Amino acid sequence: MTLNPTPVRTRLKEETRGVHRRTEDLPFFHALREGRLSLDAYRGYLVALRIILRSLTEGIQDAHDPRVSALGGEDGFRLNTLQGDLDSLEHARPRESREAGWHPHPRAIVRAHLMAQQIRARARRSPASLLGTAYVLHGSVMGGPTLGKWAADAFGLRRASGAEYLSGERERARAGWERLLERLHAMELSEDETEEVIRAAVEAFEGFGAVVQALHPEPEDLRTLPLQDLNPSAGDHPITVDPLELEAALRAGEDSWNRFPYYAERYGSRGAAFTRSDSAWLVTLARAPQEAALANVLWLSRLLSTRGMPRWLMEEHLLRLHERLVDTTPAPAGSWRNLLLAAETLREMRTAHVTDDEMVSISEAFDASAGASFTRRFPETGALIAAAVADEADGIQGATRSVRDWFTSRRRFTSSTIQAVKAAVVASETAVQARSR
Repeated sequence: MTLNPTPVRTRLKEETRGVHRRTEDLPFFHALREGRLSLDAYRGYLVALRIILRSLTEGIQDAHDPRVSALGGEDGFRLNTLQGDLDSLEHARPRESREAGWHPHPRAIVRAHLMAQQIRARARRSPASLLGTAYVLHGSVMGGPTLGKWAADAFGLRRASGAEYLSGERERARAGWERLLERLHAMELSEDETEEVIRAAVEAFEGFGAVVQALHPEPEDLRTLPLQDLNPSAGDHPITVDPLELEAALRAGEDSWNRFPYYAERYGSRGAAFTRSDSAWLVTLARAPQEAALANVLWLSRLLSTRGMPRWLMEEHLLRLHERLVDTTPAPAGSWRNLLLAAETLREMRTAHVTDDEMVSISEAFDASAGASFTRRFPETGALIAAAVADEADGIQGATRSVRDWFTSRRRFTSSTIQAVKAAVVASETAVQARSR
């Protein structure tokens, strides 16, 4: 491993100088200093901070890299204090907006969640790169006391009623910042790791800038649903903008992609964007009439099946989405019943042609034939093939072909893998035929 001769601390300062200055010069901060910022925009800023900082804190805690996990005791982000400020500001909102569950600045909330999603992806893919993210967000803590004074002056807030987090203790913030800089100065990183740290820092500045740009100047219609931020290629349909519901939707999408690497291999960044927007839309179906919710799930799952995503994948995603919503939001578990009912309906359609036991048997036989290397790369492929065949048997023309043709491409896979795929298709079709006699 070739170590980078220039300390990462020095490179971070030099290579983020431009994006740092552009972020500090955004209209949001000028408006806050001059007392022109709305209280809702300030509240949105704190909500976004909580989303971003919590994701980084979790990433640091979960990192399997001692250089990163050592930061866990020094994060200095005081999330409980931040939540206390938000609780104070929430009580000060008009009762009608609280009861309606209205969340001003939904675009900023979405952008904060997208930044949090990037941080979680970095924690999985390149834990050392979180040092760059931490560099940027620790720096924001350093500037907090100044912002806190501006906010207190602008909104007449006391520290204990909405400005305590930003006001903070300057010396405590400075001590944490100095500890981070000392660690960065002494740290040995390879050239590749250093580049990732720099990219993460620039990404954090840009992501944070995108958030505050959505807060000020304020759009004419604060209730505009920011679907395009989640997925520029999406159509025009509603999505949840409740911060906790949106977090559950995005995390459920990540869970699905982590379980099935097939998604990333086949559909790439465009597929990831549709996973975000579709998952956020599915949350809204929980509040729809049961019949309408089911009709929409069946429509989407059928469409996706023709494109190589058998309805079993939607079934599993709905179950995970339900779990995330129950775990993340304060709403009663029964609020999300439509999602469970839709998942159960999809299961009944699938098992009418290929049972759960048959899927397990086909999957095990496929794994044994395809080999460990392939199954590590594409786990549960046998079940995926069986599910596609079940969809075809249920009247979705092209469901089998869409999966089979991709997995039997000679430019992607070996002859032995292709033979295993074809055998799994035959086994699945045999199971379907046996049940139809």
